[in-house]
Amino acid sequence: MNKDENYKTFVALFENKEVGFITVVQTMALEYEIGYLKINGLAVQENFQKKE
Repeated sequence: MNKDENYKTFVALFENKEVGFITVVQTMALEYEIGYLKINGLAVQENFQKKE
């Protein structure tokens, strides 16, 4: 995964501290011309959940 460009990880920062992340992979599917993104992992620190 580390060297495969189809996998990406995005990190959420608040006041220069990590508060969450999401990991996605771009996959191909017959019903979609350009494929789609599949979420492989998602985490948010508890005190930042359910915020607007």
